Amino acid sequence: MKTKNSSLPAMALLVLAGFVCLFNEAEMNIALIAISKLYGIEVATAQWLTTGYMLVTGTFMPLSAFAMGRLGSRKTVLYALTLLLIGIGISAFAPGFGMLLAGRLIQALGCAFFIPVMMAVIITLAPKEKLGTYNGVMMLVLMAAPALSPTIAGFILSSLGLSWMFYIIIPVLLAVIAALTVLLPDTIKPREATLDPASVALSILASAVWSTPSATPPPPGSPHPRRSYLQPWGPPL
Repeated sequence: MKTKNSSLPAMALLVLAGFVCLFNEAEMNIALIAISKLYGIEVATAQWLTTGYMLVTGTFMPLSAFAMGRLGSRKTVLYALTLLLIGIGISAFAPGFGMLLAGRLIQALGCAFFIPVMMAVIITLAPKEKLGTYNGVMMLVLMAAPALSPTIAGFILSSLGLSWMFYIIIPVLLAVIAALTVLLPDTIKPREATLDPASVALSILASAVWSTPSATPPPPGSPHPRRSYLQPWGPPL
């Protein structure tokens, strides 16, 4: 069994992977106009790169506890990061918008399983007397990702091009996965875990309803037609 001090490198790698997840999620916001011009599509269509990411993340994140229960924390982390890496690879070499979107959805699936498990593992590994400090540092690093992403992603996009927004992440993820394969202990062991199909169905339904336009008409004379927060295209209701 690893000591708390020997687990520090593994925790640092987990937080770095979390930073990559959130950075990758936010970086597309700055590239939507460039993507619409590159593939000859409407900006509203390109917006599915962020909308779809949010939907997949919100739908599958509740299943991370089930995955961790069946596989254990170590396998769940490694499998989730591998999914993220595959999705980034697909997007990096995508010949068209459809393939780019497919890669983004796979990335979202990997992050949906990784982020909650990462937090659970860090809470387990951190010394109890310093749990608040470890959690604070973790959240500080994670929240820095969406704050730094527009500047860094904008520089990469303007200097190197769209594909390099994904190319640059690939070696970082490869190194993190390789290091975690060696350093990450299986702190949460596999056990018998059951999946409630009704809960899964309700979770998917809730995400679908959240993404659809509101059926309530706007107040008479309203200057701003009502539109769903996630409605990526279509006329206002």
